[in-house]
Amino acid sequence: PADTLVIQSSSDVPTMDPGVTYDTASSSLVDNMYETLLTYKGASLTQLEPRLATGWKITNGGKTVTFDLRKGVKFHSGATMTCADAEYTFERNLVTNSAESGNWFLAESFGFSGNANDDKSVTWQKIVDAVKCDGETLVFNLPKADPAFLSKLAYIGQGIVDSAHAKEIGEWDGTEATWKDAVGK
Repeated sequence: PADTLVIQSSSDVPTMDPGVTYDTASSSLVDNMYETLLTYKGASLTQLEPRLATGWKITNGGKTVTFDLRKGVKFHSGATMTCADAEYTFERNLVTNSAESGNWFLAESFGFSGNANDDKSVTWQKIVDAVKCDGETLVFNLPKADPAFLSKLAYIGQGIVDSAHAKEIGEWDGTEATWKDAVGK
């Protein structure tokens, strides 16, 4: 019928959660529902441009990456995106870092070889030190420069989520008290 959209996919869509998206079927839908800090400029495979960020700077020999965030961005829930949502998103991705996700390549930027179940060097303190808000500015602190870091942030699996909504539907609550329960989930 003329009022029906039919989508053909090569496989089932296992998730619409960007933090777990690591397959083509999910990515094609998730990319239309969430946004990342950066995206590729047009058809370029090398040039990045701001998406939810308005700009960024790299300092401290490439180990500190600071993002100014777009103001007035609304989630599907109607809530306004804040720096706390971005901080929660990246902390959640580092905490959960399940085998089904692409979060391993984000984790490797922070020196983790897996999640806290697989890599005993992953601690709560290392996760909260990795990404922080300075007011409404998002700051990443890398143990060493990672030339691929910005490209990793452009991947839809790093799409920013509404932290309040995520918590409402039973995702990790964002606290130290429960982080170990969320590892690998």
